[in-house]
Amino acid sequence: MGHLEDPQANPDFNRIDFRHEFELGLTDRLQIAFYVSDWRYQSGASVNDGAQWRNAAVEVIYNLIDPVTEPVGLALYGETRFGPELAVLEGKLLVQANLGKWVLGWNGTIEAEWEGERYDEAKGEFEQSFGASYQFTPALLAGFELLHEVEYKDWSRWSDHTVYAGPNLSFRTTRWWITLTPLFQLTNGGNEPDFQLRMIFGFDF
Repeated sequence: MGHLEDPQANPDFNRIDFRHEFELGLTDRLQIAFYVSDWRYQSGASVNDGAQWRNAAVEVIYNLIDPVTEPVGLALYGETRFGPELAVLEGKLLVQANLGKWVLGWNGTIEAEWEGERYDEAKGEFEQSFGASYQFTPALLAGFELLHEVEYKDWSRWSDHTVYAGPNLSFRTTRWWITLTPLFQLTNGGNEPDFQLRMIFGFDF
């Protein structure tokens, strides 16, 4: 189930969001990425059925503390997205701790978004996620994830808090890796998806 501005019009529909990223490590601490195309396909909605190109984006991550050599790792993340009727600025604080075969992570996100033909529909979003994974083999990790998000509409009023939870599964080789995370909504946010399935696939070249 996806998101509609007016969920009462047609609350049941499906949407798939795609992001295509090229990532480059510039130094041991700094990496940059280009999202050459963000687009979506949705069906069953009252408007905007079918495929729709959304935006392109640039991402920068700076590693302050390495979680491999230190008890807790810390990194700063910045991203800007721009497309027809959409502009986004996003910042994250990334925290990771490796405890034996356990990998723990917390991300705190602040996002500013402008939509519309004149980019005059503004809102903020605050999000935090926590995940824990256990390394069963060098290639296989599994665990769980919690996600909490809330919108600040028009930068003047809070919307309802939305909480998701679900398992995660990651498989990796020396050349490629894949992570699957199904998330189920635990709150009663009728204007937010009841279920999300996130898949990340990457390979080195």
